[in-house]
Amino acid sequence: METRARVQGRFGSNITRSPRLGLQNQNLSMSFPTVPSHHQTPQKGLSTSNHVQPSLGISETAMLCRTYDHLSTISEISETDNDTHVRLPSLSRLCIDTKCRRDPPNIRLTERNEIIQKIYPGSILQVCGPPMTGKSTIVEQVIGDIRRHAVSANHGAIIYHPIMCRGLICLHDVLSAVMRKLKPGTFNENIEWDVGYVLQEIQSLLELCSSHHNVFVFHKCEHLRTSGRDHEFLIFLSQLVNTFLSLNFKVSVVFTTYKKFPISGRSTEYVHVGMLTDQWDILNLLQYYAPGVHVSDYVYICHKFLCLPECVIRLAEEYLVKDTYHPRPEQLEKCVCCDVDFHALIFEKRVAEVVQWLSKGDVELLWLFSSSIDVSFTEDHLREVYLALNGSQKLMHWTLLLGRLKENNIIRDIPVSGRLAVHPLVIYYCQKSLNKNILAIAEQSCSTYTNFMCRILKTADCSMQLHGRKGQVYGCLAQEWPHIRGIMQRAIHCNTGTFEAFLRVGVQARRLIITCFPHEAKHFYKSLFESSKMYGSARQTAVLEGCLALVNTFGQGINWQLAERHIDSAIETLKEQGPVFFYKWALRRKAIFLNRQSRYQESLKYFRLANQVTKCDDPMDPNDPIRVSELQESEDDVTAVIYETTPMIFGGQKHHHKKAKLMLTNLLKEIDDRCPSHPYLDVLLLNLGLIEERGSKDLDGALCWYKRSYEVRSYLEKIVPQNMLAALHFMALTLSNKGELDQSEKHLRAALEISRSYAWVHNDTAIALTYLGEVKLRQRQFYEAFQSAVEADEIFQKSCKRHLFRLNVIMNLVHYRTLLRQQMALSRGYDHRTMNSNLMKSAEDYVQYLLDVGSTMTEHLTLEGHHFMMSAHEHGMLLHWGNSTKQFEAYKKNLIKYVQDNPCVQEIMMSDKDFEKKSEIIALHRHLFVYIQEAVSEDLELRKFCSYLHRSCHQCQISKTVKSDVDIWIQEVDFLMGTRNTGCGFHFNK
Repeated sequence: METRARVQGRFGSNITRSPRLGLQNQNLSMSFPTVPSHHQTPQKGLSTSNHVQPSLGISETAMLCRTYDHLSTISEISETDNDTHVRLPSLSRLCIDTKCRRDPPNIRLTERNEIIQKIYPGSILQVCGPPMTGKSTIVEQVIGDIRRHAVSANHGAIIYHPIMCRGLICLHDVLSAVMRKLKPGTFNENIEWDVGYVLQEIQSLLELCSSHHNVFVFHKCEHLRTSGRDHEFLIFLSQLVNTFLSLNFKVSVVFTTYKKFPISGRSTEYVHVGMLTDQWDILNLLQYYAPGVHVSDYVYICHKFLCLPECVIRLAEEYLVKDTYHPRPEQLEKCVCCDVDFHALIFEKRVAEVVQWLSKGDVELLWLFSSSIDVSFTEDHLREVYLALNGSQKLMHWTLLLGRLKENNIIRDIPVSGRLAVHPLVIYYCQKSLNKNILAIAEQSCSTYTNFMCRILKTADCSMQLHGRKGQVYGCLAQEWPHIRGIMQRAIHCNTGTFEAFLRVGVQARRLIITCFPHEAKHFYKSLFESSKMYGSARQTAVLEGCLALVNTFGQGINWQLAERHIDSAIETLKEQGPVFFYKWALRRKAIFLNRQSRYQESLKYFRLANQVTKCDDPMDPNDPIRVSELQESEDDVTAVIYETTPMIFGGQKHHHKKAKLMLTNLLKEIDDRCPSHPYLDVLLLNLGLIEERGSKDLDGALCWYKRSYEVRSYLEKIVPQNMLAALHFMALTLSNKGELDQSEKHLRAALEISRSYAWVHNDTAIALTYLGEVKLRQRQFYEAFQSAVEADEIFQKSCKRHLFRLNVIMNLVHYRTLLRQQMALSRGYDHRTMNSNLMKSAEDYVQYLLDVGSTMTEHLTLEGHHFMMSAHEHGMLLHWGNSTKQFEAYKKNLIKYVQDNPCVQEIMMSDKDFEKKSEIIALHRHLFVYIQEAVSEDLELRKFCSYLHRSCHQCQISKTVKSDVDIWIQEVDFLMGTRNTGCGFHFNK
């Protein structure tokens, strides 16, 4: 076995006990002598704002690998030392090459300035903080800052001596690392180095540059503390500084660690580098690593979950730079909390250190709070769990444990909130190494929803700043906000009775939660609903089921069937058990659900049921979590009046228009007194415009109301841009009907851009595309009009296949397809764009398609829906005019039967007087209906038939303005008669 040689230098072995060193053995505290004033004075006036070292790397080791190793190239010549006449390495080689790199992000200015002040000749600086916070990188950057300042001020050069101590557990390992740096070519692993010899070699180096400031940096020294060999390491540092300080060498020592060393003395300094919680630092990092991306919306995610430099960098590289599509903040928040591969990318290379960092008892306690990276908890909760696991322990042991966990950076205080969090590296270790199936306590603490509440509060505060009228909260009445904020804050800090606390928030802040965060709200209310079956009463469960129904009608992936199933179940329970307010609220939500699906008659039925519920003295306990304020009750009454007018307007009956106008006009006068800043004032104004357009046919008056609605909505444009859609749609439609096509298209393009960022597969998108198709028709761009209508129908098939507006879309396709065929016939060929499967369908195919779709809506067809069904039969007759007696008679027979089978239609069509007063849209069919019913088919005249058809068909009226020279249907009949080989069943007179 080979023996190790022991090398002693001229300093001798007694150097290990320097008389200048005072050592307190009991607490391992180091005491150092006073440094002469000219050495002790820190360098002043250095700022890092204009001197930044290259980029904060992904790991501390990566930066060390890029550092210039001046010790191995000391023979290079470029600069002369006037005292020793020895050529020293060029300062340019001592700096990191930055020619091929951008200026790095300017972060951690506070810590860097503090380190600058504490690196002075004779100082021993401990830079401590949690793992992965970039301690070594910051020291490297500070050395660069000092070096550049020294060069610019003509001071003596500063020479940096980096020594990597990762994994080193004793002084021998440290000495070997130093000698490896001093003699990289001749280093012998088999030699056991003596402290005196090592100091002798260092002196030889210092004599070559006696006027320079030499800074020895020992990186990642935590294992020396863990192994219990920190005492001898600290003695060595003391000898290194004191020995050479007495010889008038300018020497400083810095060491980095995530385990705090117990040193003290006038020459010892300490700087803490904590988690990356400065939001400006996070913003700078994101902007640096994701250039050109709007990153401000993602800062809170890093501040909340990923407050480590490498985490911020990885988030930018993995989610914001690689793809052109950037996820919404709420989507990214879920990804960074749940993406195991993303966590492994950051923490896998450091996870082995956790075993050295934490004791077995620490792990057994902390894995209970490591179910997710977004878990936080209070100090009281941690103490309760600790005492439950260690019943025999006294409170004194708990106090010591808490202090040790914080001192060793295992847990940290979350600023402002008063809560604690486990270091993300520890969370990753617990998730990877321990049984995940028993992580129950953290979930019971509702930590996930605690973070959700914090985000809602922050969003509400931001919305108050972004709102056009400062101080308004989107999703909540301004007068209610102090109360809502208070119950959320109590829920955040609650550790016992969490169900009741979150139930109170879920009920009283339901509109704020659902409108601002529809995706997260689905999980939130589903969890509360399931919990209520165990902890809540039947009425509480019913109220939560109503909220769960409501949230399923918001955001992406609307599920009408599930929403109706939940709301029906809630109504059934609330009818029997109350409370009365929520029974009425549930009936009104059901009515609004039906209204949004264009089931207007059913919607009016539920509004009437809600109006019949009499208000009574509610016997509820004032502290009941589902009890709401009188202000919320008043708000819901006003909301009900506003939304009840919508099915009246679209139902198609004139007397409903008059009643709705009276209701809205009266409400507009008193709304500020009943409920100031009501959230649906914009809907009230919009409905008044719809009454002017659909009832009075006053386009200018309607446009005035639409603009007022748009103005009210514009205050929220930065917060919820999708709220602008309805006003944009109806302004565009009115402008199109007035002939202002460019302005109309501008509004529709803006609406589609909002839909593209919010939810493309949505009724609003289909409506915008339909109106865009009508604009393109008026601009004689038939193919673009056809494509818009096709896409609108496809979206309706996915979002709400039984929506009545879909019949309007298909009727547009009947006309667009006819015009497009005539245009292609004139061009004597097909454009390459027309190689579309939808163009394989004829106008008659779309007529039949409309009848098939309409037959699935018979239960809730309004008079407007009946209009489209009748119009489809009439156009079907035209498409077989003079060619097929059988098909013509079939459409005629079906039209007459359809009128007879629908009493509401028959009453209007068979009335001899005042039929226009009941429903103009149905009454306009009467002339044509009477004409075809009284005359024999052979005696019908095409021109007369078409003139009657134009009175009732809006699409025909637009088409006539586009092709003023000839009627499109007369031209189409001529074409069809010329191409069909079937015998003519009858003739007509043009």
